[in-house]
Amino acid sequence: MARSVLGAPYEWAGNGPDTFDCSGLIVWAYREVLGLNNIFYTGTSVVSDVTMQMFYDHNSIPVDEPLPGDLVFITYEEGTITHGGLVEAVTEEGVTFIHASSTAGGVVREEPPWPLDGIVRDQWIAGFGRLITCR
Repeated sequence: MARSVLGAPYEWAGNGPDTFDCSGLIVWAYREVLGLNNIFYTGTSVVSDVTMQMFYDHNSIPVDEPLPGDLVFITYEEGTITHGGLVEAVTEEGVTFIHASSTAGGVVREEPPWPLDGIVRDQWIAGFGRLITCR
């Protein structure tokens, strides 16, 4: 689903189908694939939308070997998830992922791959997760 909106414009709090921010793209893609609305957990209730921090805290399990469709968590500040995307592939060179980028102005495939232990645009990969949905 995320590939189908490559090139869509970035908009803060955009949750599709025409504009997206990073969490909005992930929420929209999973809701479209699953055909369900209220599938995310805030820590106290089930809702239809969450932030990247909420994905990290309540809606994913950590994974050491991410697969396509898993979440990549990105930060520029220790202890806080500030950005994220959907994994396309992980190789020795790093991770390729799709995300709604304010820097690029829209939904893009991040290429070349981000290094697993490096810094890109003052940000780094904080980890990976596999989505848990509330049904």
